[in-house]
Amino acid sequence: MSKIYIPTRPAKRDYNSDELDETDDQ
Repeated sequence: MSKIYIPTRPAKRDYNSDELDETDDQ
């Protein structure tokens, strides 16, 4: 789940947001 993650919440930076959301989601 680096760039091909499913945006569950409003993407702040589209791809950069995944780094923050990934830790928060897990």
